[in-house]
Amino acid sequence: DIKYTEYSSGSDSVKILTIHKSKGLEYPICYFADLDHDFNISDLKNRFICDTKYGLIAPTDSEDEKDSVVKLLYKNEYLKDFYSHCNCHPHGWGLALLDSSNYSVYKEPVCARMSLNLKNLLEKPIINKNVFAHIRLATIGKLIPSNCHPFYKKDDSNRMWTLIHNGTIFDSSDLCRYSMIQEGGTDSERVLLYIIDNINKLESQKNRSLDVKERFDLLSNLVSNLSFNNKLDFLLHDGEYIYVHMNCRDSLHYFKFNHGVMFSTVPLNDGHWEDVPLNTLLCFKNGKLIFKSNTHNNEYIETPEQLIFIKKFLNSLDKVSEGDFLW
Repeated sequence: DIKYTEYSSGSDSVKILTIHKSKGLEYPICYFADLDHDFNISDLKNRFICDTKYGLIAPTDSEDEKDSVVKLLYKNEYLKDFYSHCNCHPHGWGLALLDSSNYSVYKEPVCARMSLNLKNLLEKPIINKNVFAHIRLATIGKLIPSNCHPFYKKDDSNRMWTLIHNGTIFDSSDLCRYSMIQEGGTDSERVLLYIIDNINKLESQKNRSLDVKERFDLLSNLVSNLSFNNKLDFLLHDGEYIYVHMNCRDSLHYFKFNHGVMFSTVPLNDGHWEDVPLNTLLCFKNGKLIFKSNTHNNEYIETPEQLIFIKKFLNSLDKVSEGDFLW
Protein backbone atom coordinates (compact mmCIF):
# COMPACT_ATOMS: atom_id res chain seq x y z
CA ASP A 1 0.00 0.00 0.00
CA ILE A 2 1.10 3.57 -0.68
CA LYS A 3 1.54 5.68 2.45
CA TYR A 4 0.34 9.25 2.31
CA THR A 5 -0.14 12.19 4.65
CA GLU A 6 -3.37 14.15 4.87
CA TYR A 7 -3.06 17.71 3.56
CA SER A 8 -2.94 20.51 6.07
CA SER A 9 -2.70 24.18 5.29
CA GLY A 10 0.55 24.49 7.21
CA SER A 11 2.39 21.67 5.45
CA ASP A 12 5.04 22.16 2.82
CA SER A 13 2.95 20.70 -0.01
CA VAL A 14 0.94 21.40 -3.12
CA LYS A 15 -2.79 20.82 -3.03
CA ILE A 16 -4.29 19.32 -6.19
CA LEU A 17 -8.00 19.93 -6.74
CA THR A 18 -10.57 18.85 -9.29
CA ILE A 19 -12.27 21.54 -11.37
CA HIS A 20 -15.41 21.19 -9.28
CA LYS A 21 -13.58 21.46 -5.96
CA SER A 22 -11.79 24.63 -7.05
CA LYS A 23 -14.97 26.55 -7.97
CA GLY A 24 -15.06 29.96 -6.34
CA LEU A 25 -11.65 29.61 -4.72
CA GLU A 26 -8.86 32.13 -5.23
CA TYR A 27 -5.12 31.51 -5.01
CA PRO A 28 -2.22 33.98 -5.45
CA ILE A 29 -0.44 31.63 -7.89
CA CYS A 30 -2.01 29.05 -10.21
CA TYR A 31 -0.35 26.66 -12.69
CA PHE A 32 -2.16 25.41 -15.76
CA ALA A 33 -0.59 22.47 -17.61
CA ASP A 34 -0.68 21.90 -21.40
CA LEU A 35 -2.70 25.00 -22.32
CA ASP A 36 -1.04 24.82 -25.74
CA HIS A 37 -2.72 21.44 -26.40
CA ASP A 38 -6.29 20.58 -27.34
CA PHE A 39 -8.15 18.68 -24.65
CA ASN A 40 -7.19 15.03 -25.05
CA ILE A 41 -10.34 12.96 -24.51
CA SER A 42 -8.41 9.71 -24.95
CA ASP A 43 -6.58 10.43 -21.68
CA LEU A 44 -9.81 9.76 -19.84
CA LYS A 45 -9.61 6.13 -20.94
CA ASN A 46 -6.02 5.65 -19.83
CA ARG A 47 -5.05 4.06 -16.55
CA PHE A 48 -3.47 5.88 -13.63
CA ILE A 49 -0.52 4.10 -12.06
CA CYS A 50 -0.13 3.73 -8.30
CA ASP A 51 3.54 3.11 -7.67
CA THR A 52 5.04 2.52 -4.23
CA LYS A 53 8.08 4.65 -5.07
CA TYR A 54 6.63 7.42 -7.26
CA GLY A 55 3.09 7.64 -5.89
CA LEU A 56 0.13 8.41 -8.18
CA ILE A 57 1.19 8.73 -11.84
CA ALA A 58 -1.30 10.40 -14.16
CA PRO A 59 -1.62 9.42 -17.84
CA THR A 60 0.06 11.73 -20.33
CA ASP A 61 -0.09 12.38 -24.05
CA SER A 62 2.93 14.65 -24.29
CA GLU A 63 5.62 13.99 -26.87
CA ASP A 64 8.18 15.31 -24.38
CA GLU A 65 7.73 12.31 -22.09
CA LYS A 66 9.96 9.93 -24.06
CA ASP A 67 12.20 9.00 -21.13
CA SER A 68 9.95 10.03 -18.28
CA VAL A 69 9.01 7.88 -15.31
CA VAL A 70 5.46 7.89 -16.69
CA LYS A 71 6.50 6.08 -19.86
CA LEU A 72 8.80 3.69 -18.03
CA LEU A 73 6.16 2.70 -15.49
CA TYR A 74 3.53 2.24 -18.19
CA LYS A 75 5.89 -0.22 -19.90
CA ASN A 76 6.15 -2.16 -16.66
CA GLU A 77 2.38 -2.14 -16.28
CA TYR A 78 1.92 -3.62 -19.75
CA LEU A 79 4.53 -6.28 -19.01
CA LYS A 80 2.79 -7.22 -15.77
CA ASP A 81 -0.52 -7.39 -17.62
CA PHE A 82 1.04 -9.61 -20.28
CA TYR A 83 2.67 -11.99 -17.82
CA SER A 84 -0.59 -12.28 -15.87
CA HIS A 85 -1.84 -14.57 -18.66
CA CYS A 86 0.66 -17.23 -17.54
CA ASN A 87 -2.12 -19.48 -16.22
CA CYS A 88 -2.76 -20.59 -19.80
CA HIS A 89 0.97 -20.57 -20.67
CA PRO A 90 2.64 -22.04 -17.57
CA HIS A 91 5.74 -23.68 -19.05
CA GLY A 92 8.17 -20.76 -18.84
CA TRP A 93 8.74 -17.07 -19.32
CA GLY A 94 11.30 -14.89 -21.06
CA LEU A 95 12.24 -11.22 -21.24
CA ALA A 96 14.70 -9.68 -23.70
CA LEU A 97 15.98 -6.12 -23.33
CA LEU A 98 17.06 -5.45 -26.89
CA ASP A 99 18.93 -2.14 -26.86
CA SER A 100 22.51 -2.78 -27.99
CA SER A 101 23.97 -0.83 -25.08
CA ASN A 102 22.02 -2.89 -22.54
CA TYR A 103 21.22 -6.17 -24.28
CA SER A 104 20.05 -8.82 -21.82
CA VAL A 105 17.94 -11.96 -21.95
CA TYR A 106 16.27 -13.54 -18.91
CA LYS A 107 14.24 -16.75 -18.96
CA GLU A 108 13.12 -19.62 -16.75
CA PRO A 109 11.06 -22.81 -17.27
CA VAL A 110 8.58 -21.85 -14.54
CA CYS A 111 5.21 -20.12 -14.48
CA ALA A 112 5.86 -16.38 -14.81
CA ARG A 113 4.05 -15.27 -11.66
CA MET A 114 5.84 -17.92 -9.59
CA SER A 115 9.23 -16.50 -10.53
CA LEU A 116 11.06 -14.39 -7.95
CA ASN A 117 13.54 -13.35 -10.66
CA LEU A 118 10.79 -11.90 -12.83
CA LYS A 119 9.15 -10.23 -9.84
CA ASN A 120 12.43 -8.46 -9.05
CA LEU A 121 12.95 -7.42 -12.69
CA LEU A 122 9.51 -5.83 -12.91
CA GLU A 123 9.90 -3.90 -9.66
CA LYS A 124 12.31 -1.56 -11.43
CA PRO A 125 11.32 0.55 -14.47
CA ILE A 126 12.29 -1.14 -17.76
CA ILE A 127 14.31 1.56 -19.53
CA ASN A 128 14.96 -0.19 -22.85
CA LYS A 129 13.36 1.13 -26.01
CA ASN A 130 12.74 -2.34 -27.50
CA VAL A 131 11.56 -5.23 -25.32
CA PHE A 132 10.39 -8.80 -26.07
CA ALA A 133 8.30 -10.69 -23.52
CA HIS A 134 7.15 -14.30 -23.81
CA ILE A 135 5.19 -16.89 -21.84
CA ARG A 136 5.46 -20.45 -23.05
CA LEU A 137 2.84 -23.09 -23.76
CA ALA A 138 5.06 -25.99 -24.79
CA THR A 139 4.19 -27.91 -27.94
CA ILE A 140 7.70 -29.21 -28.69
CA GLY A 141 10.67 -29.53 -26.33
CA LYS A 142 11.21 -30.29 -22.64
CA LEU A 143 10.65 -27.82 -19.81
CA ILE A 144 14.25 -26.62 -19.54
CA PRO A 145 15.81 -23.12 -19.77
CA SER A 146 17.23 -23.67 -23.26
CA ASN A 147 13.70 -24.27 -24.59
CA CYS A 148 12.32 -20.99 -23.24
CA HIS A 149 11.94 -17.97 -25.51
CA PRO A 150 13.48 -15.61 -26.55
CA PHE A 151 16.13 -17.35 -28.63
CA TYR A 152 19.16 -15.35 -29.69
CA LYS A 153 22.31 -15.76 -31.76
CA LYS A 154 24.78 -13.60 -33.69
CA ASP A 155 25.28 -13.90 -37.43
CA ASP A 156 28.67 -13.76 -39.16
CA SER A 157 28.45 -9.96 -39.31
CA ASN A 158 28.17 -9.84 -35.50
CA ARG A 159 24.53 -8.80 -35.73
CA MET A 160 22.47 -10.12 -32.79
CA TRP A 161 19.18 -11.78 -33.77
CA THR A 162 16.43 -12.38 -31.20
CA LEU A 163 13.23 -14.38 -31.81
CA ILE A 164 9.98 -15.10 -30.00
CA HIS A 165 7.63 -17.48 -31.79
CA ASN A 166 4.01 -18.41 -31.16
CA GLY A 167 3.19 -21.56 -33.07
CA THR A 168 4.36 -24.99 -34.12
CA ILE A 169 6.35 -26.15 -37.14
CA PHE A 170 4.73 -29.39 -38.29
CA ASP A 171 6.19 -29.69 -41.77
CA SER A 172 9.62 -28.39 -42.80
CA SER A 173 12.50 -30.55 -43.96
CA ASP A 174 14.66 -27.39 -44.11
CA LEU A 175 14.81 -27.27 -40.31
CA CYS A 176 15.70 -30.89 -39.59
CA ARG A 177 19.48 -30.54 -39.79
CA TYR A 178 19.51 -27.83 -37.11
CA SER A 179 18.32 -30.34 -34.50
CA MET A 180 21.92 -31.61 -34.32
CA ILE A 181 23.44 -28.23 -33.44
CA GLN A 182 20.76 -26.43 -31.41
CA GLU A 183 21.09 -25.95 -27.65
CA GLY A 184 17.53 -27.01 -26.81
CA GLY A 185 14.93 -29.05 -28.63
CA THR A 186 12.32 -26.63 -29.94
CA ASP A 187 11.20 -25.91 -33.47
CA SER A 188 11.35 -22.19 -32.64
CA GLU A 189 15.10 -22.30 -32.02
CA ARG A 190 15.52 -24.13 -35.33
CA VAL A 191 13.62 -21.34 -37.08
CA LEU A 192 16.13 -18.79 -35.78
CA LEU A 193 19.11 -20.93 -36.81
CA TYR A 194 17.58 -21.38 -40.27
CA ILE A 195 17.15 -17.63 -40.70
CA ILE A 196 20.69 -16.79 -39.56
CA ASP A 197 22.14 -19.53 -41.74
CA ASN A 198 20.46 -18.03 -44.80
CA ILE A 199 21.58 -14.52 -43.86
CA ASN A 200 25.18 -15.77 -43.59
CA LYS A 201 25.01 -17.60 -46.91
CA LEU A 202 23.74 -14.58 -48.83
CA GLU A 203 26.27 -12.25 -47.21
CA SER A 204 29.02 -14.71 -48.10
CA GLN A 205 27.86 -14.75 -51.72
CA LYS A 206 27.82 -10.95 -51.88
CA ASN A 207 31.02 -10.67 -49.83
CA ARG A 208 29.48 -7.90 -47.74
CA SER A 209 26.83 -7.25 -45.09
CA LEU A 210 23.23 -7.04 -46.25
CA ASP A 211 21.37 -3.76 -45.89
CA VAL A 212 17.96 -3.74 -44.24
CA LYS A 213 16.01 -3.99 -47.51
CA GLU A 214 18.04 -7.01 -48.56
CA ARG A 215 17.50 -8.63 -45.17
CA PHE A 216 13.78 -7.91 -45.37
CA ASP A 217 13.44 -9.37 -48.88
CA LEU A 218 15.29 -12.52 -47.85
CA LEU A 219 13.17 -12.91 -44.71
CA SER A 220 10.02 -12.41 -46.76
CA ASN A 221 10.97 -15.33 -49.02
CA LEU A 222 11.95 -17.54 -46.10
CA VAL A 223 8.72 -16.79 -44.25
CA SER A 224 6.59 -17.49 -47.30
CA ASN A 225 8.16 -20.94 -47.69
CA LEU A 226 8.33 -21.84 -44.01
CA SER A 227 4.72 -20.86 -43.23
CA PHE A 228 3.25 -23.59 -45.47
CA ASN A 229 1.29 -25.96 -43.16
CA ASN A 230 2.90 -24.29 -40.14
CA LYS A 231 1.88 -21.68 -37.60
CA LEU A 232 4.51 -18.98 -37.87
CA ASP A 233 3.56 -16.00 -35.70
CA PHE A 234 6.73 -14.28 -34.54
CA LEU A 235 8.63 -11.16 -33.56
CA LEU A 236 12.24 -10.98 -34.72
CA HIS A 237 14.86 -8.34 -33.89
CA ASP A 238 18.12 -7.97 -35.80
CA GLY A 239 19.74 -5.46 -33.45
CA GLU A 240 18.16 -2.51 -35.23
CA TYR A 241 14.85 -3.47 -36.86
CA ILE A 242 11.87 -5.55 -35.70
CA TYR A 243 10.16 -7.97 -38.10
CA VAL A 244 6.60 -9.13 -37.43
CA HIS A 245 4.59 -11.93 -39.02
CA MET A 246 1.22 -13.62 -38.39
CA ASN A 247 -0.36 -16.38 -40.48
CA CYS A 248 -2.99 -17.59 -37.99
CA ARG A 249 -6.03 -15.35 -38.04
CA ASP A 250 -6.76 -13.25 -34.92
CA SER A 251 -3.64 -14.46 -33.09
CA LEU A 252 -1.48 -11.31 -33.03
CA HIS A 253 -2.57 -7.72 -32.42
CA TYR A 254 -0.91 -4.32 -32.35
CA PHE A 255 -1.53 -1.03 -30.59
CA LYS A 256 -0.07 2.27 -31.78
CA PHE A 257 0.74 5.04 -29.32
CA ASN A 258 2.75 8.25 -29.36
CA HIS A 259 6.15 6.71 -28.81
CA GLY A 260 5.90 3.44 -30.69
CA VAL A 261 3.92 0.28 -31.30
CA MET A 262 3.13 -2.72 -29.12
CA PHE A 263 2.33 -6.30 -30.22
CA SER A 264 0.54 -8.96 -28.21
CA THR A 265 -1.30 -12.22 -28.79
CA VAL A 266 -4.19 -10.75 -26.78
CA PRO A 267 -5.05 -7.05 -26.30
CA LEU A 268 -3.63 -5.81 -23.00
CA ASN A 269 -5.88 -2.83 -22.28
CA ASP A 270 -8.96 -1.01 -23.54
CA GLY A 271 -7.03 0.83 -26.25
CA HIS A 272 -7.58 0.54 -29.98
CA TRP A 273 -5.91 -2.78 -30.78
CA GLU A 274 -5.93 -4.04 -34.36
CA ASP A 275 -5.07 -7.35 -36.00
CA VAL A 276 -1.63 -7.63 -37.55
CA PRO A 277 -2.10 -8.04 -41.32
CA LEU A 278 -2.47 -11.73 -42.15
CA ASN A 279 0.27 -13.55 -44.15
CA THR A 280 2.37 -10.40 -44.40
CA LEU A 281 5.86 -9.64 -43.13
CA LEU A 282 6.25 -6.20 -41.54
CA CYS A 283 9.41 -4.30 -40.60
CA PHE A 284 9.48 -1.58 -37.91
CA LYS A 285 12.05 0.80 -36.49
CA ASN A 286 11.35 3.12 -33.55
CA GLY A 287 7.67 2.24 -33.77
CA LYS A 288 7.35 3.23 -37.45
CA LEU A 289 6.53 0.86 -40.30
CA ILE A 290 9.47 0.70 -42.72
CA PHE A 291 8.60 -2.19 -45.07
CA LYS A 292 5.57 -4.34 -45.80
CA SER A 293 5.78 -7.48 -47.94
CA ASN A 294 3.33 -8.84 -50.45
CA THR A 295 0.75 -11.21 -48.97
CA HIS A 296 1.41 -14.94 -49.29
CA ASN A 297 -1.26 -17.66 -49.34
CA ASN A 298 -0.16 -19.84 -46.42
CA GLU A 299 -2.77 -19.08 -43.79
CA TYR A 300 -2.51 -21.56 -40.94
CA ILE A 301 -5.72 -23.36 -39.95
CA GLU A 302 -5.25 -26.05 -37.31
CA THR A 303 -6.24 -29.56 -38.40
CA PRO A 304 -7.70 -32.22 -36.08
CA GLU A 305 -4.51 -34.26 -36.50
CA GLN A 306 -2.34 -31.34 -35.41
CA LEU A 307 -4.55 -30.70 -32.38
CA ILE A 308 -4.23 -34.37 -31.34
CA PHE A 309 -0.44 -34.12 -31.69
CA ILE A 310 -0.30 -31.05 -29.44
CA LYS A 311 -2.58 -32.59 -26.80
CA LYS A 312 -0.51 -35.78 -26.70
CA PHE A 313 2.65 -33.76 -26.23
CA LEU A 314 1.14 -31.67 -23.43
CA ASN A 315 0.02 -34.86 -21.67
CA SER A 316 3.56 -36.23 -21.91
CA LEU A 317 5.08 -33.28 -20.04
CA ASP A 318 5.93 -33.39 -16.38
CA LYS A 319 3.22 -31.77 -14.32
CA VAL A 320 3.88 -28.08 -13.78
CA SER A 321 4.76 -27.52 -10.13
CA GLU A 322 1.99 -25.91 -8.15
CA GLY A 323 2.58 -23.00 -5.82
CA ASP A 324 1.52 -19.53 -4.83
CA PHE A 325 1.92 -16.57 -7.13
CA LEU A 326 4.67 -14.26 -5.90
CA TRP A 327 3.24 -11.16 -7.53
